[in-house]
Amino acid sequence: MDGALDNGVPGILGQCGGGCTCSTCHCFVEPGRFDELPEPHPDELDLLEYVPTRQPNSRLACQIVLTPELDGLEVMLPREQV
Repeated sequence: MDGALDNGVPGILGQCGGGCTCSTCHCFVEPGRFDELPEPHPDELDLLEYVPTRQPNSRLACQIVLTPELDGLEVMLPREQV
């Protein structure tokens, strides 16, 4: 989320500032690399329950901690953030 906001990527609002309370940074992680991410925190799973465009590879971008192992990770944004 921070990387997207810092670089002007459209579609990620980050209204809660990364506090895992709003889901405006909902994204889809490329399916082939989804399993490389740590398990989501229960708070993230709770928020994702209310995202109408949720898919099996949905995550909140503010909860993805970028590491060298995730270099090149691609995420896609839903057409509309609700």
